[in-house]
Amino acid sequence: MSEKNSVNDKIVVLVGGIGTALAAYTIYKIVNRYFENNDGKFYKIKWKGGAIRRKVVVLGLPGAGKSRLLQCFQPDLTLHQELPNPAPTIGLNIVSVGMSGIDYHFFEGDHIEHWQMDISALVWLVDSTQPETFHLSRAALHACVSSFDHLVAMETKECSPPSSLYGVPIVVVAAKQDLPGSSCPADILKAMKTDEFSSRHKVYIVGTRLPATGGRAGLWRLYELIAYAPVKAFNPNECSSVDC
Repeated sequence: MSEKNSVNDKIVVLVGGIGTALAAYTIYKIVNRYFENNDGKFYKIKWKGGAIRRKVVVLGLPGAGKSRLLQCFQPDLTLHQELPNPAPTIGLNIVSVGMSGIDYHFFEGDHIEHWQMDISALVWLVDSTQPETFHLSRAALHACVSSFDHLVAMETKECSPPSSLYGVPIVVVAAKQDLPGSSCPADILKAMKTDEFSSRHKVYIVGTRLPATGGRAGLWRLYELIAYAPVKAFNPNECSSVDC
C-alpha cells in the first residue's frame, strides 16, 4: 500500500469517526429533548409562592399516572426521597404549591366539568405502557379540548378573545417511561393526533420517568412548560371551526 493510500484511509476513518460521534450526539439531544434527564434543577426550585396565581388542569384516563406526577410537586422533595404508592383519585384532587414566586393550583381528575375558566395550562397524561388505550385517551383529549374551545366560542357572539381558555398550552405527558414496553413520546404524540387543534393550542410532549425513588426524569421540562409556555394568540377566523 502506498503512503498516499494510507493517508487517505486514515482520513476516511477519521471522517467516519466524526460522523458516528455526530450521529450519537444527535440521538442524545433528541432523547434529552423529551426527557430532560438532568432534573437536578427541579430539586433546586425555590418553593415559595407570591401574588401571582395559576391554575393547571391535570387530566387523563384512570391510572395514567396523574397522582404520581403531583406527588413530585411538593416542597423540599429530594431525588432519593421515597414516594408512597398513590391511591386512585376519587372525584377531584387539588394540590396547591408555591414555586419561584408563583402560586400554582393543580386540579387533577378524570373529567373537566369542575374547571371552567382562568386555566394556565392543560397537562394530559398518557400511560406509555398501554398502547391499546391510546385511542381512548385520544378521544378523551379531543373531547376535552373541544369543550374548552366551545366555551370560548359561545362566550361572546363576536368571538372576541373572551377568556384564558383560548390558546391555553397543552402538555402531553408520556408517563411511565421507566417501565418495560413503554412507547416513546414521539409515537404517543402522533397517536394523540394533536395536529387537529394545533392551530388553536400550542402542543408540547414530555416523557417522564417517576419511580418511587431515584432516577426521576422529565419534571424540570414539565415545570418549564407550565411556567413559561406562551398562550397562542387569538385568531377570530378559528371560531367557525368550533360553532361560534
